[in-house]
Amino acid sequence: MIVEVALYWLAVGDIFCKTWSSCVCCVGCLKKSCFCMSFFFSFVMLGLSYLMLGDADAWELVHPFVLSRVQGYATWFPIFFIVPCIGFLPVWLQEKGAVQRGLGGPSPP
Repeated sequence: MIVEVALYWLAVGDIFCKTWSSCVCCVGCLKKSCFCMSFFFSFVMLGLSYLMLGDADAWELVHPFVLSRVQGYATWFPIFFIVPCIGFLPVWLQEKGAVQRGLGGPSPP
């Protein structure tokens, strides 16, 4: 989950530094580098896993990983949906209220 949060902040990092062009450039380069490295390591690990698998049942080996991902998402979604200040719902309601009051960006169509 720590890696997921770090990658999320990397994905939205350029939003927070729009006024500094060098910062936007650095964040963009870092995004592309992380993307390429993740694909490279994924293919390497996939190849090594395939070589090590032999004649074992793949589902028995993958089941703990899949179960942990399902449990992680099942706990992450409710927490980050309703948590005050950083959850999706409170932030969305704040932004909607700001737009209705005329304080925020463009009004909805």
